[in-house]
Amino acid sequence: MTSRDINRTFIALAAILIFALPILAFGAGQNVITFNKQYLFSGSWMPDEDPTLIGPTNFSRLRNLRYTDTSIEATLGYSKVNSYALPKNLIKNGHQLYCNETDIYSYVLVQAKNSAGSSSVYINSSSIPSQGNFTTAAIHDDAAGSGVGRFSDGPSGTIVYSNGRENYIWGGNETRVSGFYTVSDGNGTSPKDLTDAVRNDLDDEGNYASIGDQRFWIVLSTRTIKAVKYTIKTANTTNGTTTAKYWNGTDFQAVSNFNDGTESDGKTLAQDGWMTFNSTSTTAKPHHFEGTYLYAYLF
Repeated sequence: MTSRDINRTFIALAAILIFALPILAFGAGQNVITFNKQYLFSGSWMPDEDPTLIGPTNFSRLRNLRYTDTSIEATLGYSKVNSYALPKNLIKNGHQLYCNETDIYSYVLVQAKNSAGSSSVYINSSSIPSQGNFTTAAIHDDAAGSGVGRFSDGPSGTIVYSNGRENYIWGGNETRVSGFYTVSDGNGTSPKDLTDAVRNDLDDEGNYASIGDQRFWIVLSTRTIKAVKYTIKTANTTNGTTTAKYWNGTDFQAVSNFNDGTESDGKTLAQDGWMTFNSTSTTAKPHHFEGTYLYAYLF
């Protein structure tokens, strides 16, 4: 046997052992040794070559990436997603909120900064996968010194937002009322609990609120509000107006800039619509009412 024959024999044996060892390892139920490989992507873009042949440092496709002096880095993208840019267009974080019980099913919220470091939260209410547009006006401006905002799903179709300086909870443009009572006067006398009737989608007997002779009603909420949406089963045909008040910790105080979207031809509650007013977030206080401690609005 020549030295060449000996070399060939060892090579053949080595090949057999290399392929046989993994089989023995699997057969014996033992752990298989794995190795980690680091890829630096410091090579070149080779779009015309077979990806299996370009080596560990090169790449065949670049998508939302660009060259640097040493490697590649992410970019903000090459194609438009929305028809216009946000006023603050450095997006730091985002989240999708699902609201199964409201007219708007999906919201996308993002925290975005400008070059000066000022950050705000914007929303896009277009249903995924439609792109739509974000609001030009922020729904919240972060306090100075805020960090990256963190979003998390909250209870009852809400979203929680924290930025290191502030904590907020938001339920979309609409959220279910926490309580609904008809009362006989502006002091909350003779309350009648109709909460269950107005919190579902049914409209048969027992599943709608009839104001009737009570004439007043109180809406309760876990958070301060600036509007109430009404879906009318039977339109009011009597001339009349509605006013709105909030509980300020002592008594019911008139809201500012009240607008009755249910009014038609001098008749309130004559059509579906919103009753809106200025935000009461800095003035309203929770109210002890019928065993609850919630924000109260008298109509």
